[in-house]
Amino acid sequence: SRLEDFDVRKHESYNYYVIGGSHSAEARRQLVREHPTTYFFNVYVECKIYVLLTTDEAKLLVWDHNNDNDYC
Repeated sequence: SRLEDFDVRKHESYNYYVIGGSHSAEARRQLVREHPTTYFFNVYVECKIYVLLTTDEAKLLVWDHNNDNDYC
């Protein structure tokens, strides 16, 4: 119910949605294949955690993410 309660070690026990991640994951896989020794591609991942979003709020985040990345 609070961001402070999130425990990454328990990530498989939570119910959550990934917003805007699938195309990023595929792009990362391709970059790692092309540049296997590049630390940034192998390790760095950004994740933002939102707690108790309504469906409408989640849709607004998706819309905003797509606009930021010119996927509209």
